[in-house]
Amino acid sequence: MLLYLVAGLILATSCLAGHGEDRAHDLRGDWGGHLSLLHARLAGPHVSGESNWVLDFWNGPPLAALAKGHGLTNNHALIIDAHGESRRTPAGRDFVLVPHRDLVGPAPVADAFSFRDLARMLGPERLKIHNLILSACNRDGSFDARSVRRCFPAVTNIVHLPAGELGFKPTFYQALFRRSSQIGSIFGRKVERGAPGEFYELDESSTPESRPLRPYVAELFLPRANKPYRITRAGREILEPGS
Repeated sequence: MLLYLVAGLILATSCLAGHGEDRAHDLRGDWGGHLSLLHARLAGPHVSGESNWVLDFWNGPPLAALAKGHGLTNNHALIIDAHGESRRTPAGRDFVLVPHRDLVGPAPVADAFSFRDLARMLGPERLKIHNLILSACNRDGSFDARSVRRCFPAVTNIVHLPAGELGFKPTFYQALFRRSSQIGSIFGRKVERGAPGEFYELDESSTPESRPLRPYVAELFLPRANKPYRITRAGREILEPGS
């Protein structure tokens, strides 16, 4: 047990290096997000035989219930549904998770969270997570799977959108619930642009104004490796035990 605690402390120190003191017990995280909101939207396993965690930053059908309804309960996975943005730091860019505005209200608050915040919230449980599935826009290509693995060192499979892509529920659900060979084409057509965002119409067939939405990818790592040994189309089979 002592060795386990020491190992956890070493991993936590690596994750937090270069970012100031550990503020796991503060009311706010790295980017000012209220940690009480992060705690409230994070759901973990409740019974024996379950190992998945879900961070649901949307005000819609509960993602944890959807995952369980499709048989995803014991995949040693962390499934995240959020807005994705990048924030400038002296060392470059930090990819952050942002809740849907319906969850934070109209008041101007700092509501972004880092993967370090999430790792601190999970504590030693983060060392049991092998699969990380992220539904979040990657518009500027700032998402970096390697930086995520510094906070979740046991993760060997990271599913995310390719660089330049916006996040849409249909493509996310396909990656989460369908085998890669069953994933169909989805096309998006911009129908409105303006604050606070852009609006798209999705269809399974193309039009002259639409473009194909690129499917989610899975970066696969060997334990303790710094680079993925394979990048492939993401599908449910990657989450199946023994895959």
